[in-house]
Amino acid sequence: GWLDWSTPRILSGDGEFVLFEEGNEAAADGYAIYLRKTDGSPPQRLAFGSILALAPDGSRVAILTSLFQGTPRIDLVPIGAGQTETVDFGDLRPPGEQGTWLPDRGPGRPESLVLASRREDEPLRLYLIPLDGSGPPEPLTPVDLPLAPAGHLVNADGTGILAKPAEGPAVRIDAASGRVAPAPGLDDDDLPLRWAEGGRYVFVQAERTVPSPIYRIDLESGERKLWTDLAPPDPAGIFKVDRVQLSADGMFQIYSNRRSLSNLIILEGLVDQAR
Repeated sequence: GWLDWSTPRILSGDGEFVLFEEGNEAAADGYAIYLRKTDGSPPQRLAFGSILALAPDGSRVAILTSLFQGTPRIDLVPIGAGQTETVDFGDLRPPGEQGTWLPDRGPGRPESLVLASRREDEPLRLYLIPLDGSGPPEPLTPVDLPLAPAGHLVNADGTGILAKPAEGPAVRIDAASGRVAPAPGLDDDDLPLRWAEGGRYVFVQAERTVPSPIYRIDLESGERKLWTDLAPPDPAGIFKVDRVQLSADGMFQIYSNRRSLSNLIILEGLVDQAR
């Protein structure tokens, strides 16, 4: 972290750097967004807003800006040299959680963002937003499957989705047909974190325990394998481990934790003084 309210949002696939928001440094566009290499070197402030997704080549980051003033928008901010671009997300409500940045997948399938959002009074769904402005946002999940705010994964070609419903365990969705199928091995409390090994496996977090276990699940057989347990060295007062991010091979992890501490004060001699 940097100051005393740092929220990790994205860990690069190779584990070389982390993107985080610093809640104690804010402006009209949102919270300060930093990139920091995991070698411990000083962080680089990129912008103000809320982090949505990292480009597959690590060259740009999509952020939601104008959070506290004006009309929210999505900006594509370069990491290094380059110009910031703005993305039109049509009549969708501003997304609030991290999404997926898909690469160019050939004719008619440009670079896109996949984000959880909604139109008017519809439930939360996943939408595909072309970055070249070639079309309006396209829903990828059915309207009769309300989604949770987070826990959604999309594979690199955009055809396979693992989505976390508002209730129940994550399900698999075929983007082309919209067909919904159970995801073997996942429980209600499992939060999908990242694809592993080409999409056959997925890393998930069992959210409601401390230390918080991370499992690797085989989506073909449903086999669960404990990968690691996450908790700080001093677990006193820790009631939640969240914002977990893993590198592509699962060997590097970052997370935030929430701690509540109290002071116990013993007063002696009060009864005698009262007499």
